[in-house]
Amino acid sequence: MIVLIGALIVSFVPSFALYFLFKQWKEEKEYKSLCKKTLVKGLLCVFPVVALSALFSLCSLLLKSDRIPLFIKTFYYTFIVLSFSEELAKWLSLKSFLKKNPYSFHDILAFGTIIGLFFGISEDFLYAFNTNAVQIIVRGLCAGHGVYAFIASYYYAKALKEKKKGYAIFGFVLSWLLHGAYDFGLNSEMYERYEMVGMISLLIAIFEFIMVIYIFIFVIKAKKKEELNEPLLIVSQESKEDHFLEKGDSAD
Repeated sequence: MIVLIGALIVSFVPSFALYFLFKQWKEEKEYKSLCKKTLVKGLLCVFPVVALSALFSLCSLLLKSDRIPLFIKTFYYTFIVLSFSEELAKWLSLKSFLKKNPYSFHDILAFGTIIGLFFGISEDFLYAFNTNAVQIIVRGLCAGHGVYAFIASYYYAKALKEKKKGYAIFGFVLSWLLHGAYDFGLNSEMYERYEMVGMISLLIAIFEFIMVIYIFIFVIKAKKKEELNEPLLIVSQESKEDHFLEKGDSAD
């Protein structure tokens, strides 16, 4: 138990380090306060994920027939019940947060990635007692949820900046497919029949680790790029409409 707790603490280090780096991007108290709020949003994101997973799991009852190949059952479980539920919950959490606050390219990256990082922490905590210390540390070092959230947030911000909605769709789909492929490769039933599927998860884990290093470098260097702080949309506090990509709300 002590070893697991120690591994869990070590696994949190990359996520907290990135959080404090993001938080130092700006000196404004309001920005730092918003970073704290997104941290909480990330931790609480586990609840909508459970709800969405339960909904998709009910649909999966249709796939219980022995006539349906294992590949299709596993694909549905890993790509829909698991990865799609989690990526959608993180996406909606970021979208709902941005509707209430003016934001820049910089802000979207920070808030979206923080939500992903701390959803990952809440998930790691829940999984910690059903795995071993090595797996816990590897999960923490790769920070998969933070990486997927960074990708989705980057392309969402790019879509707003260039007024091309396709970038946002691409970012979400890419993060979802990477996540789904990682979970698919870890599925025990698939691995028992086709050991090579484990290579999918290994390659994606290596990609995630490289991306974590990239994000650290990006965050450190991006602080000096003033263009990232230019507002993309100015959102009315009273408005309840989705202002995504509306030209009237964009600011130079």
